[in-house]
Amino acid sequence: MKTVSIINQKGGVSKTTIAVNLAGGINKLYPKLRLLFIDTDPQGNSTDVLFGDMEEDLPTIERLFSTSFYKGIDIIHKTRFEKLDIIPSNIALSAKEFHASTILKGHERIAIYLQQIKDTYDLCIIDCPPSLGLFSLNALMASDYFLIPVVPEKFAIKGIKDLLQTCEVVREVNANLKPLGILPAIVDRRYSLHKDLMEELKEMFDSLALNDLSIKTNAPLKEAANLGKTIFEYDNKAATYKQFLTLSKWLVERIGLNER
Repeated sequence: MKTVSIINQKGGVSKTTIAVNLAGGINKLYPKLRLLFIDTDPQGNSTDVLFGDMEEDLPTIERLFSTSFYKGIDIIHKTRFEKLDIIPSNIALSAKEFHASTILKGHERIAIYLQQIKDTYDLCIIDCPPSLGLFSLNALMASDYFLIPVVPEKFAIKGIKDLLQTCEVVREVNANLKPLGILPAIVDRRYSLHKDLMEELKEMFDSLALNDLSIKTNAPLKEAANLGKTIFEYDNKAATYKQFLTLSKWLVERIGLNER
């Protein structure tokens, strides 16, 4: 199983939109691939899109951060998509972050759990919270790759260097961790600011800047999110529908899963 984290410590950069539509695109293009989606954000927005409203007592990722090591499978739930399962999240996870920092191997709980189920899935996508706290660290410790969505705005770009430095520190423990790149999202090329900052991205980060795969902003993508749907369930004529298909194909080929 390959694992990819969608991560940026800044909020409002379309992490969840990228994550759920990547999962939807890969599921559509490669229906034989067994996918697992992990929501590590206490806001649970990815869970809302892929799984829907949760019953209050439904097992979630929170169970991984108990004092004892969790070994069950009841935190894994089917979604409405064939061969796409989810470990959901909700606001109860937010109360676990401090506690998780005090337990044995609290920063490795996701990695340890995924080792137990690594033969069940081909790909795991992890949606990270907008911080570099314990849950994001857990995701990076469990991942082979990470993808950084970024809005082409000055302050958003400034934080990328800090994130890359953090990932380099994680690599001292998880040597498998590699960057897939920096993905511009919510791009509107009518704005000269967006054009200029995408050029700056290329100058600063060279081949890590995935400008050719950028996700534009448009009404269907926003409407789909508001309805709790992926773009693939909402509008197959939208420009973002094609953009996410392209991104999904690129990612699967980049990490070497297309041969399966």
